[in-house]
Amino acid sequence: MKLTPTLFATALLLSLTLQAEAKKIKLQYQLKAGQEFSITSSANQEMAQEVMGQTTTLFIETSNTYAFKVIEVKADGTFRLSGTMTETILNSSSTMGMGDMKFNSTTDKEVPEAVKPMILTLNEPYLFTLSPAGAISDVLLPEGMQEKIEKNLTEQQDAAGQIVNASLSAVSTAEGFAKTMGGFFIALPTEPVQKKDNWSVESKMEQTIQMTAVTEYTYSGTADGCHNVKWVSQITQTDPAASMEIMGMNARFELSGALDGMLKLNEESCLVEGGESITSISGVISIESSELPAPMSIPMSTKTTIRITRK
Repeated sequence: MKLTPTLFATALLLSLTLQAEAKKIKLQYQLKAGQEFSITSSANQEMAQEVMGQTTTLFIETSNTYAFKVIEVKADGTFRLSGTMTETILNSSSTMGMGDMKFNSTTDKEVPEAVKPMILTLNEPYLFTLSPAGAISDVLLPEGMQEKIEKNLTEQQDAAGQIVNASLSAVSTAEGFAKTMGGFFIALPTEPVQKKDNWSVESKMEQTIQMTAVTEYTYSGTADGCHNVKWVSQITQTDPAASMEIMGMNARFELSGALDGMLKLNEESCLVEGGESITSISGVISIESSELPAPMSIPMSTKTTIRITRK
């Protein structure tokens, strides 16, 4: 049989298509019963606020380490895990010389008042189920944890305490803890991917008020035993008219931002090996109070760099 140019082109195109299909990768978590690992998330944050022409910048460094253990691999292919925060570190300072603080849960015996709400979950095991695609469900909180956090929420009345509790309340419920774990176990695509393929996920995040992040992940190929995944997010207020009461004053927020980052996922298990992201959020806080002659507008911006490592 003589291979005409048309047949040759068709055969070549088919061959290339099949090769492309063969290069597609199925990204999914593959864990083993008894497997143990820890993940550390470290964040450097700069928060600037301008009041009456004067800018105050707050610098916050935090580091949280979680220890995980795979308790069971279920018949449906999902994994039952325990997750426990074993260490938390907080360092803060400001250009005004106020709010300076250093705390390491591993070495410091005395706990500053402002930090006490943050260590309520320290060494307390949470149980949850992880699907091969990264969905987190069936979260079981430690006994009495929800009541302990809710009690603290009612006791903290100062401005700093209320802001800390806005994020602390996220782990007082099963849904909130699942969102927290979503930073360690990303949602994976249901279909196999090849280089430059992407998938999108919408999630909620706490940044004093609740924000909505629409994230696009892009598979960038595999190298050195890791799947490389680029991720970018557009961040907006979940409620455009969001506000909260702080020390008797009404604070209304107009904030938005974006995230840009890269993750390395283990080629075999898809567990995160490392990653880095930069989140920038800016906007205006409007303060209204009967004690003020007029509403006060406070421009603000935050820049947060997060690094994730696994051991």
